[in-house]
Amino acid sequence: MNFTKMQGLGNDFVVIDETTGETETHWAVVAPILCNRHFGIGADGVLLLRQSTCANFRIDILNADGSVPEMCGNGVRCASKFFQIISAPGAKNFSIETISGILEVEIDSSGQVRIAMGKPETIYENIELGSMFSNLKGIGVRLGNPHLVVFVPSVSEIDVADWGSKLEVHPLFKEKTNVHFVERISANKLRQRTWERGSGLTLACGSGASCSAFAARQAGLVGNDVQVELDGGTLQIEIQTDLEIFMTGPAEISFNGIWPNVSLPKEIESLQFVAN
Repeated sequence: MNFTKMQGLGNDFVVIDETTGETETHWAVVAPILCNRHFGIGADGVLLLRQSTCANFRIDILNADGSVPEMCGNGVRCASKFFQIISAPGAKNFSIETISGILEVEIDSSGQVRIAMGKPETIYENIELGSMFSNLKGIGVRLGNPHLVVFVPSVSEIDVADWGSKLEVHPLFKEKTNVHFVERISANKLRQRTWERGSGLTLACGSGASCSAFAARQAGLVGNDVQVELDGGTLQIEIQTDLEIFMTGPAEISFNGIWPNVSLPKEIESLQFVAN
């Protein structure tokens, strides 16, 4: 199997081109093995590019644990850049089919990828987190997938792995949630650290940055144009008057490679523990 390793602000993915034909691969089993950073390629997730009848291409996404998220902003940027390189050199605008709907993409002359992410919705306000989390409150936001945004005085003082892993399974979120700890730096800048559902600590989360900017704007903490500083770099988030979110950031190829024996029989699904 040929693959391409890509990253968007350090949020990294194994990209597989299945536009010429989908393989009979048990991806829920294979994805954790590919994503294992010691015994596999190493990544936060797997991106499968496939044919679409309603867009330029379809992207199917798997987290590092083999679960399927509804959306991944950094993954969509990487898939967009990959598609441009292999199928549409010079193209600046195209559409992507995801399980959350059709996304419109624009790639500028510098290679920055701008995506119309859609309109977030607040699903929970003032979530009581309890004394274990310093009695902070969270905001539940959905933008394709669920996010818990927690505003904190200083993200550097938060044990993101410990708190994030506990809040990922907050009972309000039946399918678990991404967790973002967010610090207001100024009227147009936020600092965010993330625990991603199904992947753990990641250097960036595009849909999460969009939701954090939206939640901060709704709370009067920032304006409509927001820089979200992540561990892997900075995303530019634009919030339109109708609350449509546009996310702009980079996506780059790290390397290409070949992975042998990718098609695993159904009987060895128990091997998934190796990747965890």
